[in-house]
Amino acid sequence: MRDEFETFFHRPQTLALGVCNGCQMMSNLRELIPGSEAWPRFVRNQSDRFEARSAWWK
Repeated sequence: MRDEFETFFHRPQTLALGVCNGCQMMSNLRELIPGSEAWPRFVRNQSDRFEARSAWWK
């Protein structure tokens, strides 16, 4: 399967867009997607949900 992902993502006409759960899925598959080493990793927080909000830190 890794070879199939690599072939797909190295094609010049390939566009992959992960929206909402698709973004989470693609992030979880980043080991199979070439060039995705710096992609974020989604983890569960205290509310046990994925949340999108501004984060402030010092």
